[in-house]
Amino acid sequence: ASSSKSIQRRRPPIVRIVVAGDSQTGKSSLIHVAAGYKAGTRVFKNPVLPPYCDAIPIKLIDTSSRLEDKDIVDDELKQADSVVLTYACDRPETLQNLTTIWLPRLCRLKVLVFASQLSF
Repeated sequence: ASSSKSIQRRRPPIVRIVVAGDSQTGKSSLIHVAAGYKAGTRVFKNPVLPPYCDAIPIKLIDTSSRLEDKDIVDDELKQADSVVLTYACDRPETLQNLTTIWLPRLCRLKVLVFASQLSF
């Protein structure tokens, strides 16, 4: 008698990068550019970028700034492999909100936070 084993195909891993921040801070524009879209083209919601150096595809998750979507955004943040927080250079309050709203929110959700500062 021969036995047959079912072969399970493993889905390739996808790195989930969630882009979050206040309204009108360039979240969608950042994803648009990162996905390689030309100006004026339609961007698909949460595009998956082709594999790059490690042959692992990257999925960019755009988040809503609407209060009624808060729970959905929290779920995305908790599932993220990485989070990119955005702010608008011409609106200092959006930078302040990173420390008063966004970082505490990530801590409350138990999302590991690493911070980096760029100086020019």
